[in-house]
Amino acid sequence: MRIEGCGGCFEDRVYDLDTATAWRIVLVSLNDMDVVVDDVDQTINIVKFHNKDKIMQVAVKAIDEDTVHVIMDGLATKTVNDDVEVQLTHTADDSLT
Repeated sequence: MRIEGCGGCFEDRVYDLDTATAWRIVLVSLNDMDVVVDDVDQTINIVKFHNKDKIMQVAVKAIDEDTVHVIMDGLATKTVNDDVEVQLTHTADDSLT
């Protein structure tokens, strides 16, 4: 979902995949994107990353053994002296509840 003018986006979907497969897809996708990974927490399946325009995070949470909940959250940010300050609007616990 994208709300024009808000500067960010939030995507929330449920997939018929096991957690391990969904997590591998997330990591492979990030590897193909032009982003810098800031933090990976495999215990709760969350990745925080950024590019020159946005700071983002993606989380994978099991609903049952064959279904996962994938949440991707992005926030527009400004660059200061060509550096990006990575400050997420949600904690890992907020995103997964």
